[in-house]
Amino acid sequence: MKYITEHTRLTDSLERELIASAIQEQMEFRPGKAMKAFFSELFQKMARKDDGVRGEAVESAS
Repeated sequence: MKYITEHTRLTDSLERELIASAIQEQMEFRPGKAMKAFFSELFQKMARKDDGVRGEAVESAS
């Protein structure tokens, strides 16, 4: 990883390197991050589904 400060001069070659490394990072598969996102979404959906089933009595308006 390159450390860039406010005094770093952004040349064409440095810009190309930064863009290439950003694209490479996006292309890498991270199984831990993917699993975390999957289970987080799954548990959120389960929690939303359970909200309406928790057993509170609902009275009708008749």
